[in-house]
Amino acid sequence: MDKKDIRKYQLAQLELLYETDKICKDLGIVYYLIAGTLLGAVRHGGFIPWDADIDIAMRRKDYELFRKYWEDKEESPYFYEHYSTEPNHWGPHAILRKKDTHIIYKTRGKGKYKTKYDGIYLDIFPLDEAPVDLDKQAKQAKKIKRIYCINRYKLANVYEDNISPIKLFAKKVVQFILSPFSFKFLNSKMDKIMQEYNGNGSNLLVSMASHYAYSKQCMNEDIYGEPKQMLFEGEMRYVPAKTQEYLKSLYGDYMKLPPEDKRYGELDSIERIIYGGRIDG
Repeated sequence: MDKKDIRKYQLAQLELLYETDKICKDLGIVYYLIAGTLLGAVRHGGFIPWDADIDIAMRRKDYELFRKYWEDKEESPYFYEHYSTEPNHWGPHAILRKKDTHIIYKTRGKGKYKTKYDGIYLDIFPLDEAPVDLDKQAKQAKKIKRIYCINRYKLANVYEDNISPIKLFAKKVVQFILSPFSFKFLNSKMDKIMQEYNGNGSNLLVSMASHYAYSKQCMNEDIYGEPKQMLFEGEMRYVPAKTQEYLKSLYGDYMKLPPEDKRYGELDSIERIIYGGRIDG
């Protein structure tokens, strides 16, 4: 993707963030820019130059309120994709998609499970409470990881063009074995596990649906706290109260740029984006 295409992609994502920000303000929902999006805001004032996704998080009650908002919005130009709204949504967290776009990936696998919409999206993660006991934290993280792995095996995406017949056959066998278990069933179980300690008074929050390690994300709730505002691509957006502590927990020396050969992000996996309608194939 050239610079012009990248910027068009980023502007479409910013449209999703603008819409989310507006809805959250109207509903009194608190959200936070998190993960690489927050890192980009602090280090670059916006998107990380070699990446272009947007991640936000909400405490569970706000996450569910935001989900409820989309229940009767069929005519919206956006689609709230969640395991409760899309049978082939395999991930445990929600995303907000721009309906009239279509992303064609060059490095992501093709598989059996296709979603109704497959365009530009924004990630929305729930924040749930963790137990104080480290053994209980480890057990919870293990249970979440187990179901996440089952979802990946069920998805059975193929990423290589020259995959061996034996490996392909093995993937199909595992996928067949797991076929009785729907993504909705698996993710609803994961959701229950993630909410297991909500209300336990530990004052610890974790974005358990994220790919970052549970232990790195287990933080005192005052790190999120009352959100403050920070400039992101020319607009003020909400971020955790203790931004530095959050970023240090996830990235260590977060202001240090990674080596050029390690600067891989969403942009590297995209071949092209179609705007103005969805295509099949």
